[in-house]
Amino acid sequence: IIGTVTVWHDITERVQAEKALRESREDLNRAQAVAQVGSWRLNVQRNELLWSEENHRIFGIPAGTPMTYETFLSTVHPDDREYVHEKWSAGLRGEPYDIEHRLVVGDTVKWVREKAELEFDHSGKLLGGFGTTQDITRRKRTEQDLIESEARFRLLSESADRLLSSPDPRTVVHELCRKVMDHLDCQAFFNFLADEQTGRLHLEASTGIPEEEARRIEWLDYGVAVCGCAARDGVRIVAEDIRHVSDARTDLVKSYGIEAYACHPLMAEDRVIGTLSFGT
Repeated sequence: IIGTVTVWHDITERVQAEKALRESREDLNRAQAVAQVGSWRLNVQRNELLWSEENHRIFGIPAGTPMTYETFLSTVHPDDREYVHEKWSAGLRGEPYDIEHRLVVGDTVKWVREKAELEFDHSGKLLGGFGTTQDITRRKRTEQDLIESEARFRLLSESADRLLSSPDPRTVVHELCRKVMDHLDCQAFFNFLADEQTGRLHLEASTGIPEEEARRIEWLDYGVAVCGCAARDGVRIVAEDIRHVSDARTDLVKSYGIEAYACHPLMAEDRVIGTLSFGT
């Protein structure tokens, strides 16, 4: 050995750059998680999709899973799949891609908004695309709750006006029952009207029980069962989890297999003229 040669390379800048890049990527992942917005890039030539961590979380697909356009399309709700494919195909022709659709993630249905900017070469050939996916499930549920709430309000307002102004409230009550059952997805309803001559309640209409049983409860005394108590006291009675809650008033409807029940007194000028009840 006649000597040695030592070579030193200063890699401080490279290490610092790698650290800054890593921190920047971590910050981006945190920001996307907070905003519930993921991002993706598509390489058409390789038929390859690259997703951010948040995009994987939104779709419920583990990071590292090989992704293609077909894989993405398979996660779209079956009822929305054709619509999404048509919009993507239109995007390939240069039309804007900004859509809302559903995903099926395990047993959960999510709503997302997707936007994309596609990249073409000088000859118009598609090279790829970059886009974002925003989880808008909470917003969609809020919108749906508002729509249902407004529909219930309109139904009740319309029904109250018609009941107060109609010369034949029985017909209105029957129409109301059908509408409410459809709207609330109820399986049973009972309409009792007060009979002044007998001082009892008479079953005018019902659905969800056998005709023989309807004949058996055709007449009901005030203070008996849920409807009799609601009519006697002039107050609404709501009963839930009937199968597991002990309440003598609900024994009758419990025998019909009803698990939740709401009975409303029908009022006319501060006078109870009957009851209207629904059960599931």
